Amino acid sequence: MLKIIYKRFNIEGLSPKERRHIEHEGAWELLQGELCALGISASDIQVCESGKPYLGGSSLHFNLSHSEGFCLCAISDAPVGVDVEAIHPKEPASMQRMAERMFTEHERQRLDVANCSAEVFYEIWVKKEAIVKRDGVGITGMAMVDSDEAPVHFTRIGEFALAVCTDAEDPIVWCEKPDNGSHRMSGN
Repeated sequence: MLKIIYKRFNIEGLSPKERRHIEHEGAWELLQGELCALGISASDIQVCESGKPYLGGSSLHFNLSHSEGFCLCAISDAPVGVDVEAIHPKEPASMQRMAERMFTEHERQRLDVANCSAEVFYEIWVKKEAIVKRDGVGITGMAMVDSDEAPVHFTRIGEFALAVCTDAEDPIVWCEKPDNGSHRMSGN
């Protein structure tokens, strides 16, 4: 099983702190809804030594990500990592500085060939982040990972770049949850 649930929350006009809260709670709400449907309690969520949350007493894995109101949740029977980022124009010099620190030589060459395209930069970035999130090694491991050397599915939804990294052989089931227009999360 590999299910990706996503929802776009309306965060327009909110302060940065309110936006982060809506995104964080929105991603957890997606996860809790899916766990409930599977008969699993959110109280089964534990945290391993590296800080990655997991489901105690279950063979299922999950991962969450959010960016600018877009919340993403993955549930799988294999380790999984996801990332979503809003694609924004960036100065080529800024992308090159980040690439020097975080990209492999192969990835830097790919970015150079694309004339420092923001689309290519974000594709590489979300793939790398999904890989390190699957492996539970955190952002410090990104420089060591090549985005083309792991089983990563990349897609775009509107102005967002999304990546899913997993060894699961099941096809990805994408499920969009509609935004009801409310900023309120359950429990607020």
